[in-house]
Amino acid sequence: MLLACLAFSFNFMACTDDDGDGDDDQAEGTLKEFFSDSYASGWQYFSFAKGDFVNLTAEQAESSLDWDIAFNRYYVKTNSGTSGKGKGGLFDSGAATFDAATVNADSEFVEDDSLNIMTTMGSFAKESYNPGVECEGSNSWAWYKYQEGNWYYNHNIFVVRTADGESYAKITFDTYKDALNNSGHIQFRYKYEEGDRLPSQRELTVSVMKQKWNYFSFSKGEFLDITDEEAMASSEWDFAIDRFYIRTNSGTSGNGKGGALDTKKTKFSDVATISIDGYKVDKECRLMTDMGKFEQVSASPAYVCEETEGAWYSSAAGGKDASMNNNIFVIKTADGNNYAKVVMKSYESERMQGKITFEYIYPAK
Repeated sequence: MLLACLAFSFNFMACTDDDGDGDDDQAEGTLKEFFSDSYASGWQYFSFAKGDFVNLTAEQAESSLDWDIAFNRYYVKTNSGTSGKGKGGLFDSGAATFDAATVNADSEFVEDDSLNIMTTMGSFAKESYNPGVECEGSNSWAWYKYQEGNWYYNHNIFVVRTADGESYAKITFDTYKDALNNSGHIQFRYKYEEGDRLPSQRELTVSVMKQKWNYFSFSKGEFLDITDEEAMASSEWDFAIDRFYIRTNSGTSGNGKGGALDTKKTKFSDVATISIDGYKVDKECRLMTDMGKFEQVSASPAYVCEETEGAWYSSAAGGKDASMNNNIFVIKTADGNNYAKVVMKSYESERMQGKITFEYIYPAK
């Protein structure tokens, strides 16, 4: 169970004393409205893929993957933790607009837990819901302070992981009241695209001194145990790493129909569409294979770092003044029909070993 406190630091700043109406510059996303004026009215379950509420009992929801988020007044559930068998969760992005809310492989989603919930005025009971939503010290997106006579709202953008654990949606809550100031009339807006996948992160440990290509399959999500000779005739791999260098299953590296394209962008979200043209296939590049020794080696010319084709990372003598190309690249897979977005994140060298971290989204559409 992820710690609920991860979201709290954002939310104290987010709760505002207002009438519940969203800002004009937030008038984006798909608008939904529903009525929920009492805890006894029950939870209402919503599917982002269907774009609508789904009719489930509380018992059915516990074992169903047909819902992603649920609402009961100003409380929120996700299909995760103690609320369902899904791989959902959410976090408060702290952002005020959909575009400003970012998601990466390090995003820490808060899962549901069994907590106290206010069932009637001044009465509380245990209930499963998500503690990542917070306003004025309550695990809710809206809260009324009776001593002040004011409603407080958290209008931040929340990122919700879907029940399958692979995709996400962004959601914000506008109001708990209608135009006549009647409570329980809830409006929320969300953005969900079927192709918006959550990034995956992989680490690879390599020898600093020894050249060895490591072949990765995006469809399998893992490195393959194959030799360079086997890789030349294999369509099982899409992307390969040897310390500072990159290969794709194309050109002089393999018999695949792959390739690589440098988008010149640095965020996954900035690459909204996948180009079908402009991919570079592998060729012989002049790479350093040993200390001070350079040879012609097959690599991807799409990757360029410090004017070296085939390289994503470059380090001066002694590991100082290192630089890397951490643009978002689109990799065409070996079959030529699918794509992955990839970014090289880091290279850490210690005791003759290097640890490489990269993130990817597959399939990218």
